[in-house]
Amino acid sequence: MPNPRLCRIEILKRSGNSVNPAATPSCHSTTGTKTWREVNSIGLPVPGSSVARSISRTHSEQYTLTRLGRQAVESHRDKEAAQTLYHGFVKWREADHDAAVYKLYQKAADDRSGGRVTRVVLDFELKRSLNRQFARTAGMSPEEQARRKQEIAEEHGLKVIDGRVVIPDLRLEYETPDHEQSRVDLEVVTGNYRSGGLSAKTRAGFRMYASAADQVRLRAAMTDPEIMQEILSL
Repeated sequence: MPNPRLCRIEILKRSGNSVNPAATPSCHSTTGTKTWREVNSIGLPVPGSSVARSISRTHSEQYTLTRLGRQAVESHRDKEAAQTLYHGFVKWREADHDAAVYKLYQKAADDRSGGRVTRVVLDFELKRSLNRQFARTAGMSPEEQARRKQEIAEEHGLKVIDGRVVIPDLRLEYETPDHEQSRVDLEVVTGNYRSGGLSAKTRAGFRMYASAADQVRLRAAMTDPEIMQEILSL
């Protein structure tokens, strides 16, 4: 069963509007307030549409849509929309990371100056799609499996590094000001990362972000200063 730790980024989308993530375990309380207004703006019944939980260790309040809220959002958006919506809380121990991923979304979406985000793809969605195809290679020889792994990764726009498919925290698909379709793979890096992991993310072409505090911890641990130059401020 895929790890759904990041699957609680909700997307509220109306025809003609930009994409806005709804408040989830990936949100800070200020974002949650903004999203509550956004829920109201599309006519959702506020009672029962969203639920808040307090994260005691970080003293933060985070929000997510309920099943009722998700169904209401679905009813207000384009039926042909490719964006998948979710609801509910999952793993509390990863709530802080989810909040950082939500902040990453906001930062990266703002960096797409003049562009329009059309879809957000989460890591577990990529893993699920990859694993379905990998399962079909079970009867192949090791050489054939390795070849198919490379092909499947390329079909998903990913790379195989040291025998493993490297998967981002978040993928943004967007339309450029010239109306071309593009995408960017994003990763939140923390002070717990080691040189090997950061190197793989860099070689995979991910755009990496870290908080100021994590950058200090990473700088002290990294032996390759060029990797640190690739990390943007979150």
